[in-house]
Amino acid sequence: LAGLPVAVGAPTTDDLVHARVDQSTGLVEHEADRLARCLLALGEVDTSDPAGRSLDLRDDECAEAAALLEPISAASGFLAVAASAKVAAKDWGAANWMDLIGRLGETHGDLALVMIGGAGEQARAQAALAIWPGPVLDLSGRANPRVSAAVMARARLFLGTDGGPMHLA
Repeated sequence: LAGLPVAVGAPTTDDLVHARVDQSTGLVEHEADRLARCLLALGEVDTSDPAGRSLDLRDDECAEAAALLEPISAASGFLAVAASAKVAAKDWGAANWMDLIGRLGETHGDLALVMIGGAGEQARAQAALAIWPGPVLDLSGRANPRVSAAVMARARLFLGTDGGPMHLA
């Protein structure tokens, strides 16, 4: 640990590395609870309190999200999708995403489809938008993470890989 006298947040014991199992129910603790235990030296964290998960989005971030969503404002709602992953092992594959989006379009085509992600994810986003029967919007590379969070807060549903947008959602 580079000579640091105290490591806060690093899981330095087996108990902090592994999720606890409730012996009476067999349920495994949530990852957020395990991580909160790693940070206990900084104080108690109530992971069941939704206020503790708030990003405290600013008014300007919410306004920017609303402006970006203006082209689909007539839709009855939208699905937000982040269909790419920076880590190859977490990438579900373009074919799987196109199949899922095609199926969702059959039953939820009245909703708009909004693609979320970085600028390098535009090719997959464009492929998904091309098969969606309803209104579409590509925000790939157009919104910073906090504005993307404000966009996703307005979505009816978020679908994505295990990555940044999923954690924000």
